[in-house]
Amino acid sequence: MICDVFSPKVYQEDLSSQIGGLVNPAFTTSRPFILGSIEVFINGLKQRLETDVEELSVTQFRILDTIVGSDIIDVVYLTTC
Repeated sequence: MICDVFSPKVYQEDLSSQIGGLVNPAFTTSRPFILGSIEVFINGLKQRLETDVEELSVTQFRILDTIVGSDIIDVVYLTTC
């Protein structure tokens, strides 16, 4: 995959299907994101980076609060790919 670092794009996806039975599971985005650009929404409520959400890599993050199978997890982030 060739990435264009000069033209970041906004990307959005629903990661609700990744909710499992684990406490504080890691979620994986389909594209690499620019660190610090990710916005995570649980049931429409924006979570705070570093307070509610921890970035693990350019494709993974962890929600630090308890989530359940019926929650909706949406993410919006900048990507260069």
